[in-house]
Amino acid sequence: MGGPVRRAQTERGMSLVEVLVALLILAFVALGIASLFSHAQLTNASGYEYAVLASEARRTLEAMQAMTFTDAALNDSAGSTFDWPAARRGFTVRYSVEDFGVSGWEHVFNFGSGTPQDPDTWPNPAASTAGTTMKRITIRVSSDNRFLAGRREFVVTTLKIRDPV
Repeated sequence: MGGPVRRAQTERGMSLVEVLVALLILAFVALGIASLFSHAQLTNASGYEYAVLASEARRTLEAMQAMTFTDAALNDSAGSTFDWPAARRGFTVRYSVEDFGVSGWEHVFNFGSGTPQDPDTWPNPAASTAGTTMKRITIRVSSDNRFLAGRREFVVTTLKIRDPV
């Protein structure tokens, strides 16, 4: 009675149809995952581009802050924007400058409420006895990269204050 156990004839390997169905399911899953990798690659490239835009904006901002207050490049642009000539290849850097005749920080900052004043209320140089004492510089950096052009723009604004005489 202790002979070998025979397997039933119904127990055999997978059929060709079962293998093809499994491969079809695997292919659909792989296609879904492949699109995620493609999207992740575009997202990473966009994030990198944004970081590079910020770096270019900082470089331009530091160059403008290093200029003298009376430098011709920092003349009031009367609402017009100018191209920054020292922009690196692959970037478009545009800037505008507004002059203000602020005689004290109370024009810029409301000490009573602790909030900044609206820049539209800052006095213009013609209305100030001190003349131009502060410049607001707005820099806009965009990419010329063919994949990301028009998708990202980095805008930074700074104030440049005239040195006391």
